[in-house]
Amino acid sequence: MSSSRSNFGETGDRGQAAAWVPALVVPLVAPLALAASPAQAVSHTTTPVPCPVTEAGQPQATCASLAEPEAPIAAAEATDRADLTFATANVSTGEAIGLERTLGGLSWLLIALGTAPLAMTAALWLGRRKVVNHLVQSVRRSLKDLGDLEARVQVARHRADRSLQDLQDQVERTKISAAALIHELETHVATVKGTANQELTQFQERLASDRRVSRHQIAELEKEFISNMQILAGQADRQKAYIIQEFTQKAPQELLALIQPQIQQELRTLVEQLVSLQMQQMPMLAPTALPANANNIADRAEQLFRNGDPEGALVEYDKAIEQQPDCYAAWWGKGVVLEALQRYPAAIAAYDRAVRLKPDSYESWHNRGLVLMRLGKFEEAATSYHQAIALNPNHPELWLHQGLILSKLQQTDQALKSYNQAISLNPDSHEAWYNRANALARLQRPQEALQAYDRAIELNGQNASAWHNRGIILTQLGQFAAALSSYDQAIDLDRADPETWYSRGNVLVRLDCYPEAIESYNQAIALNPQHERAQRNHSLLSDRLAQEAAALQTG
Repeated sequence: MSSSRSNFGETGDRGQAAAWVPALVVPLVAPLALAASPAQAVSHTTTPVPCPVTEAGQPQATCASLAEPEAPIAAAEATDRADLTFATANVSTGEAIGLERTLGGLSWLLIALGTAPLAMTAALWLGRRKVVNHLVQSVRRSLKDLGDLEARVQVARHRADRSLQDLQDQVERTKISAAALIHELETHVATVKGTANQELTQFQERLASDRRVSRHQIAELEKEFISNMQILAGQADRQKAYIIQEFTQKAPQELLALIQPQIQQELRTLVEQLVSLQMQQMPMLAPTALPANANNIADRAEQLFRNGDPEGALVEYDKAIEQQPDCYAAWWGKGVVLEALQRYPAAIAAYDRAVRLKPDSYESWHNRGLVLMRLGKFEEAATSYHQAIALNPNHPELWLHQGLILSKLQQTDQALKSYNQAISLNPDSHEAWYNRANALARLQRPQEALQAYDRAIELNGQNASAWHNRGIILTQLGQFAAALSSYDQAIDLDRADPETWYSRGNVLVRLDCYPEAIESYNQAIALNPQHERAQRNHSLLSDRLAQEAAALQTG
């Protein structure tokens, strides 16, 4: 430490203390010395001079004569001495008083000058102490902030670790699902291989059993074998597409880029093996093309439809039906294409034929019921979905559509049961949650409806209708501010819905925000000039504001 510090007793402090001692002692001692000096002076003036004596003890003659002056002279001298003494005493007293005052002022001045360094040192020490305390407090606050920052970093690190672990778990689950799907495809390919081998064996046995088979019969057998192989190849291709679709739906999008190329390659390898087997086991194929059967034509039509050519697909389906009128795949595919072209009556006729050909196919009953619902034939549609659910009760979409049809038939309780069943089979279906919320709202169960809308929005936050209907429920519950927020969210997603603007205007009236409410009504009327409720509320609110303005002017 430096020797210049003033409060720790080093050499510099002792030097300063030694310099302060004279400054403090001199002002205290000086007045005492000056006070004693006049008394000594007075006593010195009055002390008599001793007279010499003889050996007999008598004063000398000279001294005796001096001691006994003549009376007149002695009296005069005594008078003069008395006057002189009085005068001297007066002069000495006045000078002593003046000198005493002067010395007293000097003493106080010396005391002030002596104590000034001490006071300054004390002030500096106190100021230094305050600065040190301030610095200590600042350091403590900084350390506390640093501790809080470290805690937040730890929390963020924990969350990142947990997210990474969740992603790793998801990757593992996806790999397991992919492995299961690949195994399923391998099993299917093995089955196809076995079937192909069986077909080839039967074909060879039939040729060996009768060597008198005509050329025409051999050609027919070859055509049958080729047809069977093509069907197997088409089935394998469809199975591959189905497995890829299932995997795409189950796997998260962020993992598809990492895993799907590998799965695609494995699937491609398996299909190539199947095609290779097909080519190896058809050595007797004729070089000329043979006419395809109805199922092959239907497969070609399906490919055209997938490639975006519904009219071309429809032509091919008609060819397949012309060749084989009882071809289920052709009638079912034709119904799908007609439904996509919105030719609903013709689609119903195609589905009716498909249902008669294969009554145990839930897909035909499902599609038939959906088209009937679009045509507004809800009773017939309900019958179709009843048949479809009986054939496949574990299909959540069937229950969902049945709930929609029952809602149209005003059977809200039954519709709610259908939605609940759909959710039990697929808890992440935002459509099922949304329609369940609508059913609960119609049944006057607003709290349950609000929870269902919240779940639907959690699964799909882009559903403007869900935000709108949620706002209606919140308005019924008296939560106007929350309802306004819900309407604003719905408008952000769909600004062209006049009903949302109208509902927003109503809740703004409840919040006493009249100018904003008029603006919302204006938007609703601009989008739908025939919106009578918006026009009526706009007129009533405008008249009310005009009356209030007139009352203020007259008041």
